[in-house]
Amino acid sequence: MKENGLPTAQTAMGEVGQHVKDAMNYLQDQDAQQLLEGVKGATGNYSKDFSSLLNGYKKSCDGAIKGGQQIAANVMSNTSIKQLVKQSAEATNDIAEAAAEAAKEHVKHVAILLTQVIDQMKQIDREAISQNVFEAIEEMKRTGIPMAQDLANEVGEILKGAFEYLQDTDLQALYNNIGKVAAANFASFLIMWEKMQEFIDEAIDQGRDLVKTALPVVATALPNSIENVEELVKQSAEVTNDIAEAAAEAAKEHVKHVAILLTQVIDQMKQIDREAISQNVFEAIEEMKRTGIPMAQDLANEVGEILKGAFEYLQDTDLQALYDNIGKVAAANFASFLIMWEKMQEFIDEAIDQGRDLVKTALPVVATALPNSIENVEELVKQSAEVTNDIAEAAAEAAKEHVKHVAILLTQVIDQMKQIDREAISQNVFEAIEEMKRTGIPMAQDLANEVGEILKGAFEYLQDTDLQALYDNIGKVAAASFASFLIMWEKIQEFIDEAIDQGRDLVKTALPVVATAIANVDLPTEEVTEQITNVAESIVSTVEDIYDAEVIQGVIGDSFDGIEETYIQSRDAIRAAMNGLIGIGIGGCGGRCAESCPLLRIEIFRDFAQTISLFFSNLYTEIESQMTKFAKVIFGGVSNLVAIDVAEALQSEAFVTIGLYILLVAASVSFILCAFVLYKSIYGHQSKNEIRDGHEARTWTEIEKKSRYTVKFTTYAITGCLTVYLPVAKFCIELITESQNSLLVNKLSSLSPENKTELLIGKFISVILLLFFVIPLPIVFYRLIQNNKPSGSPENPDIVYDVDGIAVPFDDKAYHRMIENDPDQQKCPYISLYKGFERRWAYYKVVQLLFKLLLAVSLIALTGASQAYVSFAIYTSLACVSFYTTPFVDEMNDVMDSVGRIAAIVTGAGGVIFISLPKWEMSESIIGLLVNFVNIMYYLVVMFVFVSGNKMIMKKVKNMCGKFTFSDTVLHIENGTVEQIVPRWDVERESKHRIWHVFWEGILLHECEEKVAIRLLELQDATRNSGIANIRAHWNGQNDPKIMEMRKYCCEHLEGVDVYWNNPISRDGKLDSKTCFGKMYIVPYPFHAIMVYDDANDESFIRDDNLTEFYTINRSSEIVHKRTTRQKLRCLSRWNGEINFPFSRIETETVRDGTKTETYTDNDGNEQTREVPNYSTVRFTCYYTNGRINVGANTERKMAAGFIVTMSYYDGHGSAVLPKTGQTHHFSNRTAQMGQSHIGLHDDMNETPTLRSIFDKTSSVLESQMPQLLSEHNDYRQQMITRHQESNKILGDGFWYFVFNNPKISREALTGYLLNQEINEAVRSIPTRHVAGLNFLYCRLAFVNLNPAIRLWYVFWDDFYYQNKDMHIVNLHENDFSPLKSNSICYQVMQRDKLEIWLEKRNMMGSPVRFVTSLFCKPILFNESNLGVLYGELFKLQSSHSANDTRV
Repeated sequence: MKENGLPTAQTAMGEVGQHVKDAMNYLQDQDAQQLLEGVKGATGNYSKDFSSLLNGYKKSCDGAIKGGQQIAANVMSNTSIKQLVKQSAEATNDIAEAAAEAAKEHVKHVAILLTQVIDQMKQIDREAISQNVFEAIEEMKRTGIPMAQDLANEVGEILKGAFEYLQDTDLQALYNNIGKVAAANFASFLIMWEKMQEFIDEAIDQGRDLVKTALPVVATALPNSIENVEELVKQSAEVTNDIAEAAAEAAKEHVKHVAILLTQVIDQMKQIDREAISQNVFEAIEEMKRTGIPMAQDLANEVGEILKGAFEYLQDTDLQALYDNIGKVAAANFASFLIMWEKMQEFIDEAIDQGRDLVKTALPVVATALPNSIENVEELVKQSAEVTNDIAEAAAEAAKEHVKHVAILLTQVIDQMKQIDREAISQNVFEAIEEMKRTGIPMAQDLANEVGEILKGAFEYLQDTDLQALYDNIGKVAAASFASFLIMWEKIQEFIDEAIDQGRDLVKTALPVVATAIANVDLPTEEVTEQITNVAESIVSTVEDIYDAEVIQGVIGDSFDGIEETYIQSRDAIRAAMNGLIGIGIGGCGGRCAESCPLLRIEIFRDFAQTISLFFSNLYTEIESQMTKFAKVIFGGVSNLVAIDVAEALQSEAFVTIGLYILLVAASVSFILCAFVLYKSIYGHQSKNEIRDGHEARTWTEIEKKSRYTVKFTTYAITGCLTVYLPVAKFCIELITESQNSLLVNKLSSLSPENKTELLIGKFISVILLLFFVIPLPIVFYRLIQNNKPSGSPENPDIVYDVDGIAVPFDDKAYHRMIENDPDQQKCPYISLYKGFERRWAYYKVVQLLFKLLLAVSLIALTGASQAYVSFAIYTSLACVSFYTTPFVDEMNDVMDSVGRIAAIVTGAGGVIFISLPKWEMSESIIGLLVNFVNIMYYLVVMFVFVSGNKMIMKKVKNMCGKFTFSDTVLHIENGTVEQIVPRWDVERESKHRIWHVFWEGILLHECEEKVAIRLLELQDATRNSGIANIRAHWNGQNDPKIMEMRKYCCEHLEGVDVYWNNPISRDGKLDSKTCFGKMYIVPYPFHAIMVYDDANDESFIRDDNLTEFYTINRSSEIVHKRTTRQKLRCLSRWNGEINFPFSRIETETVRDGTKTETYTDNDGNEQTREVPNYSTVRFTCYYTNGRINVGANTERKMAAGFIVTMSYYDGHGSAVLPKTGQTHHFSNRTAQMGQSHIGLHDDMNETPTLRSIFDKTSSVLESQMPQLLSEHNDYRQQMITRHQESNKILGDGFWYFVFNNPKISREALTGYLLNQEINEAVRSIPTRHVAGLNFLYCRLAFVNLNPAIRLWYVFWDDFYYQNKDMHIVNLHENDFSPLKSNSICYQVMQRDKLEIWLEKRNMMGSPVRFVTSLFCKPILFNESNLGVLYGELFKLQSSHSANDTRV
């Protein structure tokens, strides 16, 4: 620009416009004025380029005025400056003519190449081109003048043909020349350029040797040697001052008129209203009347009340005049009048609605139409260029170290790359990297694309720390606008998202803005450069000084004043309400009962008691020691009661009969319960089938709503089966083995001593129970757990996505979290089988059942020493498994289980000693003492564990110890210490969850309908299923017309049955389907299709990366023909009519063949004879004629997968000669069901001659049935589309991605999204109905965004309050800690010594956890240990921020 006075490319000028705002903070008023005037002047000459800059610059002027810089705007008068504009236009025409002259050769070259294309086109294609286009191309060849704009679109087809008929060199030339002419802003060539851009990407992908470029800069269209440019610029500069003076003069009369009308209004206002107006406003209005100069901006808001009064006191004509004159002055960008204009806009609609004779208009455009003529371009360019060079040199010097660092890291990558990959890199790139290492000078732009492959390799070979360093350093150099590094930056951006999704410890950032702010602003003097540095340093020091309370409080301001209850709902309340919408925390045992008596702990105690009852009943049979007898009576008695063995528990003949009846009832109930559970396991809903059922799947939440009592009964049935399993198994084994130690066996034997009828009946019942309850129950439970336990992502079972869509391993924590938070899991009746266990030990209860059965068999069926040794070995094995695996999620459950195992082992060992060793009273007493001790200890542990699970008791303990707890919303950790939690925090995500998420959940929950909040939960569920990467791909696809077309086609024409997909990779890694046909259903957000195969238990996910292949293959003629074949068979199945398709086959049958004489003995013992029927088995040919075709599915659901084709016959007939009598036997009405091969259908689904013959016979049927079938399928697809549309009417798919997960969205962008993308009026109106709430939200965000250390401070105290607010000492000081209070500690960052004094005043300073302090019960509270962790992390973040901050 400095060399020739010509602007750079439009794209670059747009970027300059974005950063001019920064310049306004640093320029002196006169320099800012000069810059504004220069840009406006240039706009007339180079409208496309400088207008981009001007748009950004005008916004900057508004900001500068608000900041106190008085920049005069220009108002143009049509009458006073016509001559000046005429001079500007004449200069503009000269420049335009020079541009046209320079472009002529390029135009001619384009015309010649277009002619070559047309000559090679097919006749039919040439005929589609109008004669006007042919003539225009010929005219271009002759004169070099571009064709008219209206013909350019038609040239698109010729350009498309160019990619077929031109060689690569000619095609590149065509592309380049069109670009050069387009750069000169010829409209027709701009259209051609856009057309070429559409086709070139595809051509490059197909291997064409082409290079795609950006639009050439303007200087390529305007030669640098134009001699008259400087003269033209000089002419422009001479008229600038005259235009500015005329503009200011033109505004004066309008200002005076406004002042007069405002005075009229004030004179008519009531005294009380006039007194509310400040003296400054009165004086400003008088000054406007006298001089015509607008008032200051800070007084304009106060004029609002006067303007409101104008609608009451002024006549319509005066009111219209006031409105029009304010608009004319406002159009010149006078800030005070712009404010008045906006005030008038607020009132005028209401006035018009009330019948006032007023006309509302848009802001007049005279000021924007005239000032853009010609002003001082030359001075602007010279001043900008002089400083730009200095700054560019400084930027290049500053970037050298970063360039060298990048070169070193690239060399590391190359060294680790495979030989074949290194050979693909050109020698020029190697040399350029070495040169960068040596000099710090970036490589040439044309080499940067080749570095892309090296950058891709960096993600494979570099550690996360080196990779982050490479990323950051490329960004820092790219920010200085080095073209090659900008290309590298774009390349590395493509790879980093995927790497983060894969779990790499990387941080993605925006392009640093330091260098672009300095290098592109074009500052006028060296003094200003120094001023920028000073301002920058002051900004850094302000942000870095996180303990500056005044600055920080200034950010929060008065955003808490008058805030509504909706905006200050606690996180706990909102989360509980959201969970309540989907049924989490509702139902079940619930309440205090559930807290006091958690089911899993009761079951752990039950299993211990039932196991130990076996030891006491079978090993402690002949004891003499009182200590041992005490153990058997007390602990054995309790255990036998839990084992439902009343007789053994009370050791009384009187209770044997009662015990027998109880066992019989338990056995009967268990049989019924087992039958019910078995039926449900086979025919009931299973979670794993939901993915195959698709849209027709029913979730446990839906089932529970419709069949609540059935679901509850199933839950109770499972608990009942587990409880009676061991007692019933013991009962069965005792009866079958006739155990002599069993009181029940002895009782049944005594009832009929001779024939033992009762005992035999008992054995029969025992066999039935063994076969239909004891043996199958573990198998049934195994299947239920396998089919219903949580699994990972639908596509990858080894990972799951968190609330932010980030992939995390599907480990025990994620597994347990799904059980606790997934509403379908919470409503699953089988959850008690696997809830509370680690993922790999989900089947632990089944293992328990098997060990219980083995233990019962060994203790009851065996006798003597073998009984003791085998049973002890079995139980010890189970105990070892338990000790090793610690299968429970809750550590306290592991403790309770382990202590119980130890107690049972000691008890069992005592029994082994009693049976295998000689009896000795002292040893028996010692054993009895040990057994009593371990059982007492177990019961004490049980009491402690149950108490520790009671929230009320633990709350009292927490208050007494003063132990503060913390949580992690990212890692889902609760009740941890500062030392465990704070160092692991991802503070950015933590602040998002605690501020941004809570606000939006609260707004949608309380201010919109309930269904809106439920819809948000559905979007969150979609995030957890698909992850952020797939959601991002969804929205990228929405912007790709080709992908959108394919998605639409799949929704409207393919979804449903008879879809083909032969990709060999299915969900389990291998496709087993032979036909590759099945049902396909679409999940519209994030868009993907799921293929469920007809003939295999396989599913495949189809996303955008293979959507093109899926789309293409299903539209191919081969697959369409196969689909038609399947549809014809479906039509014939629906018709259910008989088809003449005869066949015969050999069959066998046994029939009566005469009689024979049989000898038998009668009741008197005499031998007699009689005639009885004789039978023979014969073979014969059976003939069938007419059959019915049936097409079945795998389930009864609508649009179910499965294509089971059969043909059924019911008219079979034939005859056979009977071998014994010689008679002919005739057969009729025989049935046959033939498979698909019978009608010529094979797995390839091709229409065979056999099938074709059937279709020919039924052509009339097919003609009538096919439209109905296709109509039903189309209706189904439309229902799915409508369902999705209705969901979007509640809350759009984009809300989660663009709003809920995007706390960095600007207020303007948020408002734009809600107004333009959402349909629900309750959501659309949030920006207007909840202004105070959004102010409150954005102020809190601004606070945490000041500095990462400040963000940590906020998260620390926010978490402290919500985790500990129920503690008495915290509740006393709620206003000091609640983040919803303006004076909260959250917003008062303190030095450590000040904080300790502040906490001491509130009695919240305690002592670290040590042995001595524990003895004296000194409260922990805040102490030197946990505060040390907090300030250590603050220091780390401050240091990191200071070292890496590049914003200034």
